[in-house]
Amino acid sequence: MNVLNYAAAAGLTALIVYLMSVGNAMLLPFVIAVFAWSLLNALSTATRAVRIRSRTLPNNVRLGAAIVILLGVTWFQRIPYRAPGQ
Repeated sequence: MNVLNYAAAAGLTALIVYLMSVGNAMLLPFVIAVFAWSLLNALSTATRAVRIRSRTLPNNVRLGAAIVILLGVTWFQRIPYRAPGQ
């Protein structure tokens, strides 16, 4: 039984490595989407402490602000950088 577990683990590892190498074009957008989703949730949660007139912001406003922040950072990232003297 112990050898069977090792063989199953090795087979599963080989299958995962194969799927990651073959499905790179399909998995990469999924990974980026999951990262963006978790970043939006983190930004939305971080702004929970913001209070206006002793009331917290509604969830949809916090999520909208997180989307605007993420898009703003993405836009500033695309501005080309020129080193001094070029």
